[in-house]
Parts: sequence; structure tokens; C-alpha cells
Amino acid sequence: MKIKLPPWFWIIAILALLWNLMGVLAFFSDLNQEPPDLTGFAQNEVDYYNSFPSWTKIVYGVAVFGGVLGCIGLLLRKLWSKHILGISLFAVLIQFGFSIGRLAKYDMLSADKLIMPALVVLIAIGLIVFARYASNKHWLT
Repeated sequence: MKIKLPPWFWIIAILALLWNLMGVLAFFSDLNQEPPDLTGFAQNEVDYYNSFPSWTKIVYGVAVFGGVLGCIGLLLRKLWSKHILGISLFAVLIQFGFSIGRLAKYDMLSADKLIMPALVVLIAIGLIVFARYASNKHWLT
């Protein structure tokens, strides 16, 4: 017997899926982007942009595709969605931890550069809390 879910469950799950799909679009945009013309940039900015190893793109992909897959799992009411969202959160933390560490190393750390990473981390944590809540309510099987 399926438990009827409140409408806000579907609203949150759909909005979360759309958010993560925007992350996938950003991922592909970053992959297909030509290296920026860094003429006129300060040397620390040039060094920062050139300092990212290729594994960071893999972690970025795990973060965004894990988020999409986890949200699809929520919409399908699958228990595994909370585990996939956990993997996505872990990848987000690695990705932004490395990026913020790089900003600090190259003296580029400022409040405006922390807004988007903070928002992404908070939403990823919120999705874990949401998935656990749904699991505890036996909405996920």
C-alpha cells in the first residue's frame, strides 16, 4: 500500500531536480568553455585559474550528476536516493573545499566568492535532511 505524499514533497523534489539540472548545464558549459583570455589579469588570478587539476572536473561531475540522480530517486520514491544525495554532498564538499583553499592560497578569498559555494552546500545538506525525513516517514521504499 502506497502512502499518499503531501503536495510539498513533490514541489521540493521537482525544484531540487531543476536546481541540479542547472548544475549539469553549468558542468557542461565549464567543460566546453575555451580557456579564458587572462591578459590583463593579476598574476595570482592567472595562477589560480591554471591551478586546477583534472580530477576536480570528475568530482564536479559526481556532485551534479549525483544530485540529479538522487532527485530522480526522490521522485520515484526510492530509498537509495538519500545515499546518492549523500555521495553528491561529499563531492560538493571536496569540490568547494579545494576551490576555496585555492582562493585562499592565491589571496583571492572574499565574501562574494563564497556566496554560491555556500548556497550549493546548504541546498545539498537540505536535500539530505529532506531525504532522511521522507525515509523516516516511510515515503521512500
